Amino acid sequence: MGDISTWLAVLLALALGGMLGLAAGQARHRRARAGDALRLRLLETLARDLAGATTLAEAARAAFDACAAGVRPTQLAILLPGAGGQLEVVNATGFPEGTGPSELPLSPQSAPMEVFRSGEVVWLPDPAACDARFPTRRAARERLGLGSFLGLPLAVRGERIGVLTLGFGAPEALGEADRSFARTVADRCAITLDRVRLLEGEQRLRTEREDLVRGISHDLRTPLSAIVLQARLAAREASSVPAAAQRATAIEASARRMAHAIEDLVQMARFAEGQIPVEPERIELRAFALEVRERLFPGPDQARIAVAAPPGLAARADPRHLERILMNLVNNALENSPEGSPVEVGAAQAGREVLLSVRDRGAGIPAAELPGLFQRYVRGQGARRKQGLGLGLFIARLLSEAQGGRIEVESAEGEGSTFRVALPGDGV
Repeated sequence: MGDISTWLAVLLALALGGMLGLAAGQARHRRARAGDALRLRLLETLARDLAGATTLAEAARAAFDACAAGVRPTQLAILLPGAGGQLEVVNATGFPEGTGPSELPLSPQSAPMEVFRSGEVVWLPDPAACDARFPTRRAARERLGLGSFLGLPLAVRGERIGVLTLGFGAPEALGEADRSFARTVADRCAITLDRVRLLEGEQRLRTEREDLVRGISHDLRTPLSAIVLQARLAAREASSVPAAAQRATAIEASARRMAHAIEDLVQMARFAEGQIPVEPERIELRAFALEVRERLFPGPDQARIAVAAPPGLAARADPRHLERILMNLVNNALENSPEGSPVEVGAAQAGREVLLSVRDRGAGIPAAELPGLFQRYVRGQGARRKQGLGLGLFIARLLSEAQGGRIEVESAEGEGSTFRVALPGDGV
């Protein structure tokens, strides 16, 4: 009887042990599944946050939030290489006052530098492992209060761009799932940091280009204005000496063409930035064309320009842009028609639109050139004088379209050309 009781007790103990083991296994499985579900949610949130990040700090913050919830480090830092290849802190959190990576110089033998050099993950689960791997950094580890350390390289397309470090205040038994999660965070963060870095670089280049163009245009406009003025005065004073007056007029015309080319470059820089602000107002076209002719086309060219627009006809347009359009079209007509031949500026109502036209008596444009005429850097092969940058008609098209209009051309070889700009009428 005693033997039976003993066997029953053994069997009961085994059954109970098995049940407890099964329950423990099921609990571990549930925890693992819950951990997997949490990490998945965190990665989904990270993807959304990184997609909206536009600065390095925002990308770092998204990575910090994911790591803080997923593996619960006490210290986090993202470091990117600066001048001379030295790692510099982009963002850091959780460090004791006065001991952050931005306040303690990084030794070449430090863990973050080792991660950056090698491109390998460094996992040190306890102080002994930390000190064995980096014996010269024991004092720094103690100041930081580190019990364990995880360093992850940030790499894109095989290029190391930085390091993500996670510090823990006590020895930590991070499982493979946790370390894999941290590596995924680092990989996604690296892609975003690279994108943001490129965007910031492009923005910096755009700003520098805009500053350069603005500076050059300012530095060149001043002497060109002086040249134009002096040439005009010289032409007047030399009116009794036709040859000298002609040379002075030629100097003025060349200076004006140079100023026109500079303005084209400035406009192109602004267009590249998407800077085409439009402030439309009512413009009476005949008075506007006469004023542009008087102010921008002095000398012999002015006598060639006939304004045939009817009085009272008005359009809704930005006066700055319309002036530029008209100036470009008239310059194009003057340069591509015989010396002394007329250029006619007209206007007509066409339903709800107003058509502003510029007509010349030049050689016309070959049909093969018409489809690409309003593209940048296009200079007609049949032009009498091939001056300029080939931007005038392109700029005229952009400014027309920015105001809700369009530009078109009608031309035939030997019959001249007529350019028409359709703009909203004053009643629209």
